[in-house]
Amino acid sequence: MIVKCINVNIKKLDKKFQEFAFTQDDDGIVELVEGKQYLVFGIRTNKIGKFYLVITEDSELPWWMPDGLFEATDSKIPKYWISKTDVIYGKDTTISDPIYFDASEDIEDGTDEGFEVFQKMKINIGVEF
Repeated sequence: MIVKCINVNIKKLDKKFQEFAFTQDDDGIVELVEGKQYLVFGIRTNKIGKFYLVITEDSELPWWMPDGLFEATDSKIPKYWISKTDVIYGKDTTISDPIYFDASEDIEDGTDEGFEVFQKMKINIGVEF
């Protein structure tokens, strides 16, 4: 799946997104480039909204960004991705590479294992690096 950034200002979205853990400056500008296309490594929906797992401009690992910052340019989801729903903190459904689920915290925390797993995710999706 590929999405194009159509907005880099988190403050233009619902207020609930402004309080989320996105790197943003004082004006609400996030680490994306308007008009740039981003490869999606996962899709998450929960009570807050829908998010895409993308690599932001200042990161080597992907981060969950609100879908309101993007428009889909290619909405094909890889056939090998799986869906898992977590109901511990409310209904949270994630669709991604199967290896993501055992390493999600490592990827989000930037551990060595997170980097290793993400390299495998890139190979699986066909990204040259």
